[in-house]
Amino acid sequence: MASPHEELPPMVSVVIPTFNGGDWLLEAIASCRRQGAVALELIVVDDASTDNTPDQVAKHYPEARLIRSISNSGSGALGRNTGLQLARGRYVKFLDHDDQLEPHSLALEVNAAEASNADLVMSRWGDVRTDSQGLHLESSKRVFIPPDPERLTEAILRGEKLPYTAAILYRRSYIENQRWDARLTINDDFDWFCRNVAQGGKIIRCDHVSYYWRLHPLSIQGKQALNRKAFVESAHIKNHIYTAFGNSLEEQGKLSPYFRTLLAEQLYKNLRILARFNHKACRRTLSYIRQLKPTFKPDPAIEQNLAVRTLSSLVGLDITLYLYRMLMLLPDQMRFRGTHQSYYPMR
Repeated sequence: MASPHEELPPMVSVVIPTFNGGDWLLEAIASCRRQGAVALELIVVDDASTDNTPDQVAKHYPEARLIRSISNSGSGALGRNTGLQLARGRYVKFLDHDDQLEPHSLALEVNAAEASNADLVMSRWGDVRTDSQGLHLESSKRVFIPPDPERLTEAILRGEKLPYTAAILYRRSYIENQRWDARLTINDDFDWFCRNVAQGGKIIRCDHVSYYWRLHPLSIQGKQALNRKAFVESAHIKNHIYTAFGNSLEEQGKLSPYFRTLLAEQLYKNLRILARFNHKACRRTLSYIRQLKPTFKPDPAIEQNLAVRTLSSLVGLDITLYLYRMLMLLPDQMRFRGTHQSYYPMR
């Protein structure tokens, strides 16, 4: 039993990595203060901001534990790892500085976790577009529902919408030996989620909206929407994540024939990208697809281009991908039978 002078540990550690977060960060922290009767600790990891963000946090929220990096790492994952190492709470919530928790959402998640002894609590989440001053464009609000925990592995392998970073509350003892992969420039949250699902802990779902991700013109995601390099990196990283997830399922004896098919289909979706930019990675992926499903052939559900499907059935997928690579060396597009397919999708 703690003595009267001994500080009780917090129930939830909220970890927020930031770089030049400014008012967005202050508003994110303010949303943490509107959580009702939940003992919180706030850990803000500043990645060498070049503005006055650290000073503003220290001024307005002196109770927050502010960790200041000497040099910029360019990775929110490293900030989350630092925060996780310092966290003392029974549970951990990871926020980005442009997230905003809904009032009392943490209390609902903690109560649900305590009642069911859950390791992960998934909640609904949303996004909302804002102007450059941060004012919500209410007509743009969207809310997403996480998959049923009983079919979460299937949902991952089918490429369904999965909870973003702040839509999950983690039991700290469940994740304390895990680390975010700072090598991943994109989709590190997807990698983190898949690895923790693969551990096989108890996962539950709540029906409330946990937070809103504020999409604003200056966000990294907004700048990357039409960024070719980011799109190609995303293909490589998703390939890596799905392969690692499949290997984890295989090791646990959970990679059923149905899951093998779904995994092969997911890996195929990025195969033409790899054929264009990394032939060796393409060959490795194709080899793995055939290990998963020796009779694999692209069908209309995963390959909409009729010419690619037809050519694959006539000369095989290997030659089709080789020809695709050769044809793409000149223009960054290909034409088959009057159909036109741009390599990079415009979002």
